[in-house]
Amino acid sequence: MLLKLIRKKTRIIMIFAIALIIPAFILWGVPNRAKGEKYAGTISGRKVSWAEYYKSLRACEHQAILTYTLTGTGGNKHQEKRRNLNLEKQAWQRLLLLDKAKKEGIKIEDAEVIAAIKKIPLFQDKEGFFSKQRYKQILNYLGISPREFEEEIRDTLKISNFSLPISD
Repeated sequence: MLLKLIRKKTRIIMIFAIALIIPAFILWGVPNRAKGEKYAGTISGRKVSWAEYYKSLRACEHQAILTYTLTGTGGNKHQEKRRNLNLEKQAWQRLLLLDKAKKEGIKIEDAEVIAAIKKIPLFQDKEGFFSKQRYKQILNYLGISPREFEEEIRDTLKISNFSLPISD
């Protein structure tokens, strides 16, 4: 009986686990602001504020949660994939790609954002239809407003056709 309950609540358990694990990655791996630096770095000669960097880092965190843990992709390999994530590097890559998308004038319509969100399995009910209630509950649990999440998805769609060479 306990196993049946655990199986039913797997997604909730995974959300809870990720809510505990991801912040540790961020706090452990994020550069120390105590050095007095006024900005996180530069991209194409433009200073990147700490707020912009943390926004990108948070978007990468959310993407990792949706991709590797909550959707269940990769079977048992999602734990291994999550350990190998370098969210700080991904945040900088995201910022670089967003800079490139801005230079190229890429725009994403609201309808595209809505369609992409409706395709995320985590926000679907048992019949495979988008559940607005579930969407709001999960975003609330993750501590992000629907508007912020929609902008993260918009940015993800902007950069989805770009790639950067992988290097350390």
